[in-house]
Amino acid sequence: MKKLISALFLGAVAISTALAQGGTRFEWDETGYYYPEQEPDDIWTDWEYFGTCDLEWSGLNAGFWTYDMKVNKRVSQDPENHKWQWQFEEYFAAGTPLIVEYDPDTKRFRIPIQRHGVNNMWDGEPFLATGWREFYGTDDPYSTWDDVNGKLNLFVMHYYPNQDQGDGTFADQSYAYGVDKFTFKGFTKYDVDIDIEECVSQKEVSIPLNMTVHPKNVSWELLPEYVNPCDTVKLEEIAARNANPIDASTTVNVTLKEGVNTLVVSSYDNENKLVSSIRNLYCMPDDSENWEARGTGKFTDDAVLGLGGDWTPTTVEVLVEENKTKPGYYRIKDPYQGIVAKWNDLTYDHAGHTHYLYFDASRPKQVIMEPTALGVREEKLGAMYLTSKAYEEKRAGKLQPEYTAYLGKLENGKITFPTGSIGIRLPEYTKVMGTDLIYWVNNNDQFMLELPSSGIESIEGADNETAEYFSLQGLRIDRPADGQMVIVRKGGKSFKTVYRAR
Repeated sequence: MKKLISALFLGAVAISTALAQGGTRFEWDETGYYYPEQEPDDIWTDWEYFGTCDLEWSGLNAGFWTYDMKVNKRVSQDPENHKWQWQFEEYFAAGTPLIVEYDPDTKRFRIPIQRHGVNNMWDGEPFLATGWREFYGTDDPYSTWDDVNGKLNLFVMHYYPNQDQGDGTFADQSYAYGVDKFTFKGFTKYDVDIDIEECVSQKEVSIPLNMTVHPKNVSWELLPEYVNPCDTVKLEEIAARNANPIDASTTVNVTLKEGVNTLVVSSYDNENKLVSSIRNLYCMPDDSENWEARGTGKFTDDAVLGLGGDWTPTTVEVLVEENKTKPGYYRIKDPYQGIVAKWNDLTYDHAGHTHYLYFDASRPKQVIMEPTALGVREEKLGAMYLTSKAYEEKRAGKLQPEYTAYLGKLENGKITFPTGSIGIRLPEYTKVMGTDLIYWVNNNDQFMLELPSSGIESIEGADNETAEYFSLQGLRIDRPADGQMVIVRKGGKSFKTVYRAR
């Protein structure tokens, strides 16, 4: 989660430290690293995967988080030497790793002087990183390693070497420095694993909740809505309710509503801080009992394909179904399967179950599209999820006058939405920012569902009887508006359709 850094910030820009007088230039080996007073590289074993960690940045990128950073480890080939080195992949913006050495016997850290992968734009000198002891020559008072909880506090200095001080001398000049906080995964776990896929085809489901080693005061709650993983206030309210306490791993049986649900499991760590485990569940049953096919419509995407690049709005034919108990509530079947087939950049990775897109047009001038998983993936952006601004504003507790401008409308047999009112979530792409970021799209005003043509014309052509029209509430209508959903009574038969003016 993106949050303000409350940890120690030690850095500043352009603070000079006269440690490299006389303009001495470093020599670099073929690996791109410079190791003053370091043992030869061949004393170490090969790098092996160690795990992943979350990083709360300090000096260089204060205020940001990086999640699931890959970490490798190697140890000394000498069994009497207990030192090891970590390699934090893609620590630097240029994609180069940070190497950190630790001696468990002395509790000392050493960060060999190493390149960022970029150079100073003024004189071409490399942008470097190192540790406290290497830069200041004294023991590091800030770096610590907690091998029980997997927490590493690491002082990192970022600087430019051999900078002209304006008086004929040269010195290393710091750019930013501070204590980065690394939390390794798999050491101490205070969460609960929710063992179920995000898309389900049944309303009645059994969900295993697998307790990890250390969580305390665990409870779970199912909510019939989307819960934002970054909404700390909401998560604290859920935890405070303590709805369904558990003290061991268990399987819970729940009934989902069709559409989006969220299972939240609340627990606490050894400092009594809340840890929330969240699974957004998209229930999309192939249900013929509550839905009735209305025919083939046309769906135009200006959401996924509105993110940019060479993509352009694309139209595909879709099966349209209407809810039997809530007239005007529509869903369309697998709309993005046909769209993905037309663009090589996208893949459809949710095989084996149906994806539906839901439109509540029971009030034709106040249409809301509900959030859903699309089953669509792009190599760099990851999995994609669709929502609407009206839904998000309503979920946030705003009154209808506050989100009216974002509502869609059903008119002339077409459901349309205002510019910027359709949203795409990219949780894999935005997780480094620590926020539930939504990209608001439909910038070409082409996101649309065209409902199947009505059967009025064919019935009127079959005989000369006069048709009677009624609203969905059963009130007689003398002259329906074009595109209005009505009930038609004609020739002893009644049916529901979209009225088309001649």
